[in-house]
Amino acid sequence: MNSIERAITRGQPDFRLWAKYVNNPVGFVRHVVGAYPEPAQCVFMMNVAIGPNIRTVVKSCHGAGKTACLAWLILWFICTRPFPRIACTAPTEHQLHDKLWPELHKWYRKSKGELWRFYVWEKTRFYLREHQAEWFAVARVARVTKTNASVGAEALGMQGFHEEHMLIIVDEGSGVHDAVYGTLEGALSTGSDVHMAVAGNPNIPSGWYYDAFKKNKAIWNTQTISYTDSARVKNSWAEDLIETFGLGHPWVQVKVLGEFPDMFEHGLFSIGMLESAMNRRLEPTGIRTLGIDVARYGDARTVFAMADGGDVQTISYYSNLGVDEVALEAEYVAKELKVKYVVVDADGVGAGTVDTLKKLLRGSGIRLVEWNGGVAALKPMRYRNARTELNWKIKECLVTKEIALPENDALIRQASAYRYEFDGVGRIVLATKKIISKLIGESPDELDAVGYSLVPFLYPNAKIPTAKGKISGELVF
Repeated sequence: MNSIERAITRGQPDFRLWAKYVNNPVGFVRHVVGAYPEPAQCVFMMNVAIGPNIRTVVKSCHGAGKTACLAWLILWFICTRPFPRIACTAPTEHQLHDKLWPELHKWYRKSKGELWRFYVWEKTRFYLREHQAEWFAVARVARVTKTNASVGAEALGMQGFHEEHMLIIVDEGSGVHDAVYGTLEGALSTGSDVHMAVAGNPNIPSGWYYDAFKKNKAIWNTQTISYTDSARVKNSWAEDLIETFGLGHPWVQVKVLGEFPDMFEHGLFSIGMLESAMNRRLEPTGIRTLGIDVARYGDARTVFAMADGGDVQTISYYSNLGVDEVALEAEYVAKELKVKYVVVDADGVGAGTVDTLKKLLRGSGIRLVEWNGGVAALKPMRYRNARTELNWKIKECLVTKEIALPENDALIRQASAYRYEFDGVGRIVLATKKIISKLIGESPDELDAVGYSLVPFLYPNAKIPTAKGKISGELVF
C-alpha cells in the first residue's frame, strides 16, 4: 500500500505529497485540483505565492475566470500549510455565497486529489475534518458601520484574523468598502506567511482598490486582464461591443478592457453605483408599479419594468406591438402582478397606449399615471424639465442605496452614457434621447422604463408634472 492509499484509508491527507506545491499554486491546481488555468490566471496565482509584495490585486474584463482563480487559491493554501486560516469576503452576500463559495465547492468536489475525502464544505466554512476549529477558510461579508468623524467607519465581522499562515481573499474588490480593507490590513501585521489576493472588475475609479493601482502600487503586485489576455472571452463578443459603443465608453472600458472607466464629462451615473444597485435587494413594500416605455415607430421593442417600492425587480420586452396591443398586454401584466400603478411615457406614440389603457383599467383599482418628460419639473428653477428631475432623483437614491436594480447589461451601458449640462439660467438639463442614442448606438429604453417604474417611489406624498402644466392627484406611497 503506497502513501496515498494509506492516507485515504486513514481519511487524512498526506501533506508531504502537497508540500512541494507550497510556492507553486499553478502546479497544485494542475496536478491536485485537476484544472488547467490560463496564462493570465497563472500570473495572478504566482504573484500571490512568490510576488515581491504580500498584497496582490487584479482588475479584469468580464468572464476571465477571476472567481475560479480565487477558489483555486483557497484550495492551494489550505492544503499546503499547517493550521492555516483563510478569510474570504466580497461586497455582497450574493457574490460571496452564490458565486465564490459554490465555485470553491465545484473544484473541491471535482478535484483530482479527491479533496472531498479530507475537507468539509459548509455554507460559510471550509475546513479540514480533523481540525475544524484551527484549519479552515471562512466566508464573511463585513458589516460597515459609521462611527465618529475621527474614525470614519468600522468593518464589523472582519476583525481578529491572525495566524502564522494567513490568506485573505477579496472577490469583486472594487465594491468593497475602504473600512473593510483597513480592517483586513490588521491580519497582515503578524505571521511570517501572510498574503492578500484581491480580484474584480474595475467599476469604481476611487477608493482603496483603485489606489492599489495608482498611488499605492509600490506595495501591491498588480495585474490587468483585458479580453485579449483570456481565451475564455470571445473576441467576437468584445469586438462587437467596441465597434458598437467605442473604446471610450465606460462600459467597454470596464467589461472589455479591464480598465477603470473614464466618466463622460458631466456623467450622471457611474458604473460603480449601478453595479452596487444590481447586487442589492430591498424589503418588499407590496406597492408595485409597472413602468412602460412604448416603442417608437420603427423601433423593435417596447420595454416593461416592474418595481416594488424602490426595488426594480424585472425588465421584459415585447416586439412589434401596436399601441393598442401594448395596452392590452399592459392590462394583463398589471392585473397578473397586482400592481397599484401603471406609469406610461405619454409623449409621442405612448399617448395612444394611454388612451386605450384608460378604458381597459377603468374600475380595476389600478391607477394610470401619464408621464411627460418634456414638461416643467416640480422644481423648475433647478431642472429644465421633468425628465431631468426624474433621473436626478434616481441618481440621488442610488447614492443613498435606496434603489435596487436587476442585472441588465443594456441598463448599465445606457445609464453610464447619460450626461447633463447647465442651460443659460443655470438649470440642470439632461442630454436628449436622440443625443444619447447617437452616442451609444441604441435607444435608452431600458433606463426609461426603469425610471417610470420608480415614479411613485420617487415622488412620495407629492404631485407629479403633467402635460398641461397642471398637477396630478397625490401619489400616496
